[in-house]
Amino acid sequence: TQPSQGAGLTANKTTTKDARSPRKGVQTRRRDHDVVTLGIAFAAIILFVGTAGVVLPNLIEAWTGDNPSPDSALTNALLLNIALILLGWHRYKALTEELNSRRESEEEARRLADQYGVPVLVLHAREDTVRDGPKRPPVAAGVDADGRGVLRVVRTPGIADAVARVAPDLAVEEVDVPGPPTSANLRAAGIRVTVRCGQPLDATVLRSYSVGAAHMGWSWVTAESLAVDDEGTVHDLTVRSLGIVRATETPPIEVVVEPDDGPPVNGSDAVFAAVAAATWLTRGAPEAWPTGI
Repeated sequence: TQPSQGAGLTANKTTTKDARSPRKGVQTRRRDHDVVTLGIAFAAIILFVGTAGVVLPNLIEAWTGDNPSPDSALTNALLLNIALILLGWHRYKALTEELNSRRESEEEARRLADQYGVPVLVLHAREDTVRDGPKRPPVAAGVDADGRGVLRVVRTPGIADAVARVAPDLAVEEVDVPGPPTSANLRAAGIRVTVRCGQPLDATVLRSYSVGAAHMGWSWVTAESLAVDDEGTVHDLTVRSLGIVRATETPPIEVVVEPDDGPPVNGSDAVFAAVAAATWLTRGAPEAWPTGI
């Protein structure tokens, strides 16, 4: 929340107001509860009581063999009432929490308006978020076949160190350009992998395979799934439907190759298992997969 001029829900001095002009003769009142959803839930409860009063006795008598099965339409209506009650109550709770959060934002905006003596926006508008939110830094680079070259990037804290970890022969030149703030920390926390698997035949290939294995382990735990029907027929037939995490959603992966004079061995399988296990443990070892990104 920050002092700002502009349209929107504002607080000035000790009065909270909506910049949109209300219609004449209509008084606005703050809503602490979603009355419509609560009314629907109560109506469903009343209807449930009436329906259950008919269906449940018939159902008990049908179980004891005194009467035939209850009417299927009434039984279905009872089940639908139960679903409607649960859905309405869940929606009511969610909307109430949202209203409470908005009320707290209004109170904070009023406090800041009193403190600074200027209108304060309760929430950033979408345009303000796009305009003022941090972005990934734009870059331009030229690289030779041996990995040497120059990378020009908008001045961003930590960007030079991040580039040096993966491309130490690349000279980083930070430049100042007009525009929104930039950040190198817009992705999830990174994955750091330490590999020792003998004397590598090709360090670049080893890093590449390790990065791929780390991505596979992360994606497997957090997002991937396979849908089959009761007969075991697979219905997920595309990469998108399998839930494989895209490169833009994968945390930064750092691979450290430790020196080892032993014979070269396969290391990517161990990376896959280690990253998958670490990802699972950091999420509290849940029983259900995928855990979500």
